[in-house]
Amino acid sequence: MPGSHGSNRQPTSESWRLLSGNHLRRGWCRRRRFVLPITDRQAEYARTVQKQLDAAGIRATLDERSEKVNFKIREAQLQKIPFMLVVGDREMENGQVAVRNRKHGDQGVKTLAEFIAAIRWLIESKAVSE
Repeated sequence: MPGSHGSNRQPTSESWRLLSGNHLRRGWCRRRRFVLPITDRQAEYARTVQKQLDAAGIRATLDERSEKVNFKIREAQLQKIPFMLVVGDREMENGQVAVRNRKHGDQGVKTLAEFIAAIRWLIESKAVSE
C-alpha cells in the first residue's frame, strides 16, 4: 500500500531512478554490493562502510586486493554486481561513497545514509525501471 509504512518514498534525487534496473527484481535484489577501496589507505574506512551496510541488512563484499580500481570495477561488472561503492581519500574524509551502477556507470558521490535509503527503497518497491 503506497504510503502505509513509508516504504514507498521516492528517492530524493532524480539520479537514483537510474540506479534501478532489471537486475533488482526479486531474485537479484539479494545480490551483494562491492566496496572497493582505491588504495590500502582507505581499507579501514571501507571495512567500516561494509559493516554499516551489513548492519542495515544490505550484504556487501569488501575487495581488499592490491589491484587497480578499474580492474576491480571491471570484475564486479562481469560478475553482474549491480552496485559498487568506491572509496578514496575524498570519500573517506567526507564520510561518503562514490556509487557506481553496473549498467549506468558513475552515479556520483553520496553519503552512506543516502545510498542505504535508496537501496532499501529499490528493494522494497522491487523497482525494475531502466
